[in-house]
Amino acid sequence: MSMTLVLAGLAIGAIYAIIAYGYNLTVTTAGVLNFANAHMTMIGTFVAAWALTSLGLAVPLVIVVCVLVGAVLGLVVELTAVAPLKSFRLRRGGGVGHGELVTTVGASTIVTGLAYIIWGSDPIQVPLFDDDRRVSFLGGEVRKSDLLVIGTALMLGLVLHVWTQRSRLGLASLAQSEDRDAAMLQGVNVRLLSSAGFVIAGALGSGVGVIVGAKTLAVVSLALVLAIKGFVALTLGGVGSHVGALVGGLALGVGEVMTARWLGSDYRSLMVFVVFMLVLLVRPQGLFGTKEGRTV
Repeated sequence: MSMTLVLAGLAIGAIYAIIAYGYNLTVTTAGVLNFANAHMTMIGTFVAAWALTSLGLAVPLVIVVCVLVGAVLGLVVELTAVAPLKSFRLRRGGGVGHGELVTTVGASTIVTGLAYIIWGSDPIQVPLFDDDRRVSFLGGEVRKSDLLVIGTALMLGLVLHVWTQRSRLGLASLAQSEDRDAAMLQGVNVRLLSSAGFVIAGALGSGVGVIVGAKTLAVVSLALVLAIKGFVALTLGGVGSHVGALVGGLALGVGEVMTARWLGSDYRSLMVFVVFMLVLLVRPQGLFGTKEGRTV
C-alpha cells in the first residue's frame, strides 16, 4: 500500500470528519441532525474565495469572516427550521421528534439555491497557497493543502473531545442528549443551548471553508457530497463521539482511495454505501457509540 495513497485518503477523510463534527454538535446540543451543516462549509469555500481574491484579506481575517458568516447562517437555520417545530411540539406536550430533520433538509435546499444565484455552478479556486506542489512526508508525497486539512481535523477532534468532556457547555450538551427533561430540571437552558450548538456548528463548518476549498475548489455541488459522506462517517464512528467522527472519516477516506486504486473510481461511491449498510446491520451504534436500552 503506497503511503502517498494513504495520505491522499486521510486528506479526503479529514474533510468528512469535519462535517461529522458539525453533525455531532447539533445532535448533542439540540437533539437535531442538521443536514444543512455541510452547506455551511460550501458557503465558507465561496466566502473564502471572495475574501482572498476580491478583498485581498490575509488568511486569518478570511477565517474570521467565514466564521461570522457561518455563525449567522447557523442561527438563522435554527430559528427558522428547528425552533418553531420544537415550540409547537412542546406546547402539545411532546419531546423532540424527527420533523426537524426534514426542515433542515429544506433549509439546505434554500442555501444551495442562494449559492447558485450568487456564485453560479462553475468551480472557483480558493488560492490559499501560491505553490501547492507535493512535498515528502512519512515516505509519501502530499500537497500542503492535504497536510493542512489533516492537521485541522486532528486538532478540531481533540479540542471538541476535551470541550465535550470538560467544559460546562459541553457537559450540559451531554446531559441534554441523554435526557432533555432531566437537563431542564437541573437548570440547563435547552433553548439557548440549541441555538448555541447551531451557531458553533455553523461557525466551525464555514470557518474551515478556506482550508477545504483549497483542496476541493468552491463549487455548489460540493455540499451534497459532503453531507452524505459526512453522515456515513458519523454513523461509522458513532453518533455523539467526536473521536468516532475522526476515526470514521479517516477510515472512510482511505477506503475510498483504496477502492478507486484497486477497483476503479466508479466504485468509490458504491464502497461508501456498502460500508453504511454493513454498519447498520452489524454495529448500528458505530465503532465508538453505545447501545441504548428501551423499555417496551
